[in-house]
Amino acid sequence: MALTNKTIASTYGDILQADNSGSGRTANGTTIKDGLGQSTALTLGQNKLHIKPSSDQTDAMVVETSGGTDLLVVDTTNSAVKVGTTQNYANTQIQRFMVTDIGTTDGQHMSMFVDSGWAGLTPLNFGTGTDPATTFTLSSSEANANALVGSIWYIPSAITIDEVRVLGGGEAADTVNFHLFSYTIATGTGSGAGDLSSGTLLAHNGSTLTTGNDRVTSTTLTVDSANVAADKVVLAFIENVGATTDLTAQLIVKYHYQ
Repeated sequence: MALTNKTIASTYGDILQADNSGSGRTANGTTIKDGLGQSTALTLGQNKLHIKPSSDQTDAMVVETSGGTDLLVVDTTNSAVKVGTTQNYANTQIQRFMVTDIGTTDGQHMSMFVDSGWAGLTPLNFGTGTDPATTFTLSSSEANANALVGSIWYIPSAITIDEVRVLGGGEAADTVNFHLFSYTIATGTGSGAGDLSSGTLLAHNGSTLTTGNDRVTSTTLTVDSANVAADKVVLAFIENVGATTDLTAQLIVKYHYQ
């Protein structure tokens, strides 16, 4: 609103002011108010800009293109910042698990490795139940520490999983299941360090994925539990249902830090 030819009485309510007894803004910041003394979310100081809404909003601060496309959105309701035209979380990360031309056992949940640099290791066996086992004890006969280190993704800070996708191929038309689990890992240096407990299902494919030697098939997994606490470890699993042919697969986790 232009103030030209307007009286103070008719316009003072629309004027932003520092409300500091005529002293202007303070060095550390003064809440900006309107002419009626109503506070805004903005605090201005000599070297500080502070935004704090009186109640949380999913769009407490928004930067858009001239055409109205959101580029930066600060969501104080969910403690999140989203960026870009895709509005991904600003701290979005990607983690990949994979296995390369592994021999499989019918119905066995086999661990996938956290990247492609673990050639020569045999995946760990987490049983033949509907889901992988919720506990795992290291033993020198069946499983070993080398394979476990290659299979675990340690979570140093709490995360939220946004999407899990898999890609698979093989020697024949195989039916394949995937699972993503978090575990508590025993720490220390003695015997038992590395044992897993408190397994929690994070994601699975709702229907089996059919792979083949003439195609690369993919699907998005159902996320069952998106939040993973700090100091947990995450493992991915592949299961060949009804066959023992070799498989190659990737499992990609899109996530952000909480």
